[in-house]
Amino acid sequence: MYAVNELTGDHSYDKHLKPHKQLWAGLEYVLFRTGPVASNLAEGGAFWFAGRASALARHPVPLHGGLGSGARAGEAEELRRDAQLRFSASARARQRAAATPAIRSRLRSSIPTTGAIPYDRKISIEGFRIARRIMASPAFKPFVLAERLPGPHVQTDEEIAAYAGKFSKTDYHPVGTCKMGVDSMAVVDTSLRVRGLQGLRVCDSSVMPRLVSSNTNAATIMIAEKASDHILGKLAV
Repeated sequence: MYAVNELTGDHSYDKHLKPHKQLWAGLEYVLFRTGPVASNLAEGGAFWFAGRASALARHPVPLHGGLGSGARAGEAEELRRDAQLRFSASARARQRAAATPAIRSRLRSSIPTTGAIPYDRKISIEGFRIARRIMASPAFKPFVLAERLPGPHVQTDEEIAAYAGKFSKTDYHPVGTCKMGVDSMAVVDTSLRVRGLQGLRVCDSSVMPRLVSSNTNAATIMIAEKASDHILGKLAV
C-alpha cells in the first residue's frame, strides 16, 4: 500500500517519462554510468514501529521512498508528477494457511475487519498512518503540494482498509512454502533436509517459518551458507 502525493515541481523521476528525456537518460547511463537509469528508484528507506501498545511495539514497518508516482498505463496523467511513500504493510503477518491453499490473492478485496487477521489489518492501517505523517512533515513541505491518493477525505480505519483493499499489491519477498521446523507442518528439518526423503535439502527463503523484518537477500545467503556447511560435513547433523 502506498500514499501518493502531488509535488510542487519536477522533483521526481517521472519527468523522465517523456520520450526525449528517456533517450537522454539512456545515453547518460551508456556514456557515464550516471543519471536516472543508475538509480534503483527507492533511494531512501527506513523501519518504523507500528504503534506504542505492547502488542505492536516491536512490529517493524518497512518504508520505501519512491521518487515517482508508480502510475501505470491508463491511470490519471496528473499522477505522473507525484511521488509515493510505499510501505510493506505487515513485515510479520500472522495469517497462516490451515490447509493446502488454492492461491487467490484477492488484492482488490477489502482487508477484513474481523476473523483471522485483525492484527495484520491493524498493522496495515497504522503503517499507512505513519507514511502519511512523514509526507506531511515540515521537511517535505517545500516539495509536497498535497496528498492525492487516497486523499485527505480518507481518515477512518474503515476508509483506510477499503483503500488498502483496492490499491494494495504484493511485494517481492515471499517465504515459507517449505517451512523449516520440528512440528507436523514442517517440510524440512533444522538441517534443511526434506522430511521423508533421502539426499534432498532445500536452501532458499522458502524454508523460513516466518518472514524476516527486512529484505530476504542476506538471510537467504546465510541459509545457503548453512546448507553448504552441512553438505561438506562442517556442521553436526
